[in-house]
Amino acid sequence: MSELQDQSLLDRVVIVTGGARGLGREMALALVERGAKLVVTGASESAALRETVAIAQTVAGPGRAIGLAADVADFSACQSVVAAAIAAFGTLHVLVNNAGQGMRLINLFSSVGTTKIRSN
Repeated sequence: MSELQDQSLLDRVVIVTGGARGLGREMALALVERGAKLVVTGASESAALRETVAIAQTVAGPGRAIGLAADVADFSACQSVVAAAIAAFGTLHVLVNNAGQGMRLINLFSSVGTTKIRSN
């Protein structure tokens, strides 16, 4: 099946932690190209985070991507990311936990209705 025919990510709301640069950025942009709505986080407000969101909005259209500075090792910051995702897009479907530190989002993500999260 070609990428254009695959509709499985269309309008899915995805959080990508550590998505401001590197592999996180590449994953975030690939998800947006396939129709996902994106919440991308970086450790701090940075030019790289703003650029990633700008590229995502160019690809997907305005209002389909937001960027947040968040320390995902801090549980309250994780709560804020999930709340912002739900406020912006109404729901949450996928977590790509790419950030270099912390796994706290997995516990929070599972509490908002996810039935199973697998970690490699």
